Amino acid sequence: ERGLLSLNVPDREPFINMLTAAGATLPDAMSMVDIVEDYVDTDSLKRLNGAEAPEYRDAGLPPPRNDWILSTDELQRMPVWRSQPEVRAKVQAWLGVRRDKLFNPNTAPLDLLRAMWPKVAPEQWTLFDTLRRRAPFAEAAAATAATGIPFQGDQLLFHASNVVRLQVWAPGLPQALEYNLLLLPTGATAPWLIHEVRQSNRLDAPPDATTSTE
Repeated sequence: ERGLLSLNVPDREPFINMLTAAGATLPDAMSMVDIVEDYVDTDSLKRLNGAEAPEYRDAGLPPPRNDWILSTDELQRMPVWRSQPEVRAKVQAWLGVRRDKLFNPNTAPLDLLRAMWPKVAPEQWTLFDTLRRRAPFAEAAAATAATGIPFQGDQLLFHASNVVRLQVWAPGLPQALEYNLLLLPTGATAPWLIHEVRQSNRLDAPPDATTSTE
């Protein structure tokens, strides 16, 4: 899950790039990020394009929880996000609920990487994907030297975390059961802890076979 963007500590520029690549206008993308940050923080101060309890009340929605987001499905409860089901459906598979900004390009979906770094040439991403499948990169400098992609920022960590997203599906069906797991090798009952199970679209399903998870 370190190859996904975290809703709990959204990194603003990559988030806006991702949302505009998914079809949101720039003003809506900026508002969507502010709304997520207002939803998580514990105060009632509204960001410039955000939303607090009065805005939720005006939209006929329950107030923000002002706490950690536990599931990406909570986006359906937020203004602007709620009115953009197509954008939400596109980006939900790229989002997680970790409580840090660390990001691992080795495990990130290729379409998410393209959205986050829109100025990188397609052939560079093809090369990066080929090389990481052969052997994951150990650090940003090595990935940049091999591909020319400007992997920069303290949040980049080319190592996997112990939080894993697993999809299980029946052959021929476009939807899957998605398990979000915390790996615990010394767990008392199992070497993992399941903290969410939800129905989702298969990541490898063709676009015309997917349906909304709402």
